[in-house]
This record gives sequence, structure tokens and C-alpha cells, in this order.
Amino acid sequence: MPWSQGMDKLPKLLKSSSLLESLEPNEYEIALPFFKDFQINETMLYLTLEKRGSGKVLTNSKTNPSFVLVYNSACYTFLGGELDQISLQAVVSYLKTLPKVSLACPTNWKYRGFFEKEGFTPVDRIQFRRAKSLVKVDEWKNQLPPEYSVGKIEEKNFAQCKWRPFLLSFYGDEQRFFDQAIGICLSDEKGRVLSESYALISTGKAEIGVFTDENYRGKNLGTIVCAFMLDYCYAHDFEPFWTCDRTTLVSASVAKKLGFEEERQYVFLKWPAP
Repeated sequence: MPWSQGMDKLPKLLKSSSLLESLEPNEYEIALPFFKDFQINETMLYLTLEKRGSGKVLTNSKTNPSFVLVYNSACYTFLGGELDQISLQAVVSYLKTLPKVSLACPTNWKYRGFFEKEGFTPVDRIQFRRAKSLVKVDEWKNQLPPEYSVGKIEEKNFAQCKWRPFLLSFYGDEQRFFDQAIGICLSDEKGRVLSESYALISTGKAEIGVFTDENYRGKNLGTIVCAFMLDYCYAHDFEPFWTCDRTTLVSASVAKKLGFEEERQYVFLKWPAP
């Protein structure tokens, strides 16, 4: 299945957005200089630019670009470069045709006010990073209850996973997910998945996510399964990152239990309003 499957349903460029040109996958290197110093949700950005997940990359000129817009089917959106008023309006007009947008930007981004005036809603976010010196996570792994087990997410248990629809929308099919990312789950003696952790991988980095069945929360199962995920990341030389909304206190608490420290604050500019 083509890497871009899932993006063919995105709207065609509107006349009001005619300034924008779509890049072909073999032209994505055009976008790289625009994100050289970008350090927010890098994994999600480069999953698209490395063609690991479905996405769309647009610019104002293939031969002499001044900005690049990246959008993927997980709704993560990135905008790099310099834009004038006409360019900003073209970008906004296009983004408003999409079902959902989470535009990642620094809190003091110079174009933030323009997007907010256009109806984009800011959502405060936190990015966590884990010091490389904190490799051992045995303390949490050893708290795995004896009646539970931990293993890779595979074809036999993937259907149970709550994040499966999100992952398939981004990767296109199961095999592509298994090839490009890693999932680890914590299951009971009957094989029921109680907690699941994912590492979405690109550029030597891994963004960690976790979901626990609501009937089993408050038992540190999410922390435990993420400890196994961290072991995997370090064994394969992936640097782990963690991001969440500032108001998602449970997610931030799990990150801190595992030794993650707040690296930076940033913003999602959301469309439509959450």
C-alpha cells in the first residue's frame, strides 16, 4: 500500500489558496532547511518528511520557496519560513478546508496572533525530555503484577488496542505500523490488553504515547508499560520524548514518574476550536 494512502481524501487546493503547490515525495528535501532549528514534536514532523507516515507537504514555490507547510493525517501541522500577509491568508484558507488542524508553534511565534484572529484556538502544550544518564527503569518494570504480562503489540492483539484507528490512519495499514513504529502492551492472564504504549520513531527520536483501559487506571499500569518501552528505546538508540496538553495532568505525572523533565512549552493552534 502506498505510504501516502489516507491523504488522498484531503481537499484539493482552493482557488483562494492557489499560492500553494504540493510537493511530490521525492521533493521533500526542499522542506528540510525550513525546519533546521525546529524542536517541537520533531518526530511527528519528520515522520512525514521521511515518508514513514501519510502526509502532505506544500510550498509557495518549488524553485524559490519562502515557506513550507507540512500536514499529516494525525492532524499535526507545521509551518516553517517567512510569510507575508498574502501567504498567511493562503495558508489559513487551506487549513480551514481540513477536518482538523493542530499547528505546532513556539509560544512567542510571530504569526500566532494572525492565526488566533482567524479563529484558531491556542492550546498550551509541554514537551518532556529524558536525560540519557537515566537509562535504568527497572524500578517500575519490577512492579509488574505477577498476573500480568508485557509484550509487543502484534497482529494477534492489535485489534484490541484503543489507538489502532489513529495509528492506521497515519501509517495506512498494520504492516507499515509494525515496520515503522513499536507498540508494547500489558495484558492480563486472558490476553486482554489493559494498557498500551507506543513509540513513533524518526530521526533517532521516539515520541512516547500511552493509553490505559479506564477500568484499570490508578494502578500505575501505564507507567509500568512505558518503562518497558523506554528499555526498548534505549536498546535501539532512540532518544525518548513525551508531549501532552498542559491540562493533561495524568500524562504529565506518568512522564515525571519515569524521569522525564520539562524541556519546553509550546502551543497547538487548533482548528476547529476544541
